[in-house]
Amino acid sequence: TFLLMPLLNLGILLAALGLIYSPRPVLPKPVSNWLLIHLAVLLSGGSVYLYVIVNNPNYSGFLNEPLWTLSFLLLVPAAMRYFNTADWIAEDKRAGEGMAMGSSEYLRVLLPFAFLALLFIMVWNRLDKVDVLVLVGIGLLIMIVATQVYSIHRHRALLISVSDQTGLLERQAARRAEELAEKNAQLQSVLDDIQHMAYYDALTNLPNRRLFLNKLAQAINQARFKNHMLAVLFIDLDSFKLINDTMGHSFGDMLLRDIGVKIAGCIRENDVVSRQGGDEFTVLLNEITSIDEAKRLIEAVQQGIQDAFIINDIEVHVAASIGVALYPRHGDSIDNLIKYADIAMYKAKELGRNKYVIYTADMNQIFLRRGALDKELRAAIQNEELHLFFQPQISVSTGEITGIEALLRWTNLTLGEVTPSELIPIAEENGLIMAIGEWVLYKACHQMREWLEDGFDVPRIAVNISPVQFNDERLVDSVSRILQETGLDPNYLELEITEGVAMYNEKAVIHKLLALKKLGISVALDDFGTGYSCLAYLAQLPVDTLKIDRGFVKNIQSNGDNWVLVETIINMAHNFKIKVIAEGVDTLEQYQHLREKNCDEIQGFLISEPVSSEQLVRLMNKYNSRSDYRHAHG
Repeated sequence: TFLLMPLLNLGILLAALGLIYSPRPVLPKPVSNWLLIHLAVLLSGGSVYLYVIVNNPNYSGFLNEPLWTLSFLLLVPAAMRYFNTADWIAEDKRAGEGMAMGSSEYLRVLLPFAFLALLFIMVWNRLDKVDVLVLVGIGLLIMIVATQVYSIHRHRALLISVSDQTGLLERQAARRAEELAEKNAQLQSVLDDIQHMAYYDALTNLPNRRLFLNKLAQAINQARFKNHMLAVLFIDLDSFKLINDTMGHSFGDMLLRDIGVKIAGCIRENDVVSRQGGDEFTVLLNEITSIDEAKRLIEAVQQGIQDAFIINDIEVHVAASIGVALYPRHGDSIDNLIKYADIAMYKAKELGRNKYVIYTADMNQIFLRRGALDKELRAAIQNEELHLFFQPQISVSTGEITGIEALLRWTNLTLGEVTPSELIPIAEENGLIMAIGEWVLYKACHQMREWLEDGFDVPRIAVNISPVQFNDERLVDSVSRILQETGLDPNYLELEITEGVAMYNEKAVIHKLLALKKLGISVALDDFGTGYSCLAYLAQLPVDTLKIDRGFVKNIQSNGDNWVLVETIINMAHNFKIKVIAEGVDTLEQYQHLREKNCDEIQGFLISEPVSSEQLVRLMNKYNSRSDYRHAHG
């Protein structure tokens, strides 16, 4: 029996050790250590008490009672360490968040208070009389317990408040995170748009010049590595400015988009089409095996552009001049390939437009000459380098001079004689065409007034109006002002417009023509047959004269189709009460053919080449004397 208590004490100690140092301990380690010391001291006191009782039954408990008292006092630091551990704070936080506490959590909270209550009961039961020190100690213990309980409740309330604030902050943080994610998505979208704008044309959505240069650089590197050819095409639309000015910029924008789509559809998947700006496109033809393959692709692009486009239910026809540069034939420099293709494009325009030309070294002179022309033209009017030549028009039936066409000429000390085919395109590009056009009209009207005052009976003087000049809203006022300034009767003035001007925006063209005719002048349709308009369209235009293009007259004897077409034009025009003039009549055979078909008037080298005003006076005197002779002799 006497051995039972030590063995029981040892079992309690071992059980406590197993509970404290288990894989999932119930209490934090600092608390467990203090409780282990408490049990060791408590069991030591019990063992001493057992030993003393066995050997001395009259023992009063002098040695074991301090040990027991010390063991219970050790519960105080254990409890204090418990309430200061992170585990307790975490559990109270879970409690503050509304999470239910399990049995182990209750044990952790109540165990220190249970030991303190046990200590209080044991001390109280062993008192023979009330001792002041014991009461003070018990009071202190009660105050400690009360303070701890109050601190627990305060701490719990604070944790609940902190938990609420934390939840609010977490919700605000989540909401802010969503807002930031949305802003980031918007920012990424903007960055993607900026990236797209940096490399793609805003109107056609085709690669722009920057991306085209990047693609060309990559293509050159691949061509060098794989030892194959590539071609660079520089495309300029021949009649786009006229369409854009006549039909409006929105119409022109839609046409450019359709042309970009059409070009892209004519090339291969690994080729690149780019819009350089305005009405200019570039094309990169990758991995060309031969010149013939390049030509087939170029011709496909050219034919695609020539096909009719339907914009707002209006059929539109355009043509393009295409310059071509080849790698490695023309070098491996990006800038040079594009420059050479550009030079070749201008050569195509010089050859009559609607053509493609492959660059050759001798074309560099064209590039240099264009630069010089642009520079010199700006000072040509002030330097009085521009002048007019005149070419007579005669009646096929009578041989009399029925009109005179004023033709612009430019003689430059450096460049020599500059033809209108060189001068006009540059003037349209650099914006001088309006000033030059007004100068020509003024000089022609002034010269006509002088001839009339000198007694020459010339029915009219014809002046060409460029498409850019015709589409200017100030044209009617400008013509009216010049007629007043020169004092020329409007009946003596005829304005020539090209067929292309009359092809688009029919209502606006008719309105302007009627306004011009209201001034008293007449209107001629120049270069007829070179465009896509039909003969029936003549019935709607308020024109007085139709001029057959020299290209149809040139081969009138040998080309049966031209012969039929000229005859058809003459008959149709006469049905509409429109006079017909054939341009480019250089041989007697051409004259005879036209006379057989009742052409009204002719103009060309057969009668006279363009001459100065002085030479024209002598020519008019000769024709007048012939006319007098014919009248005198019936």
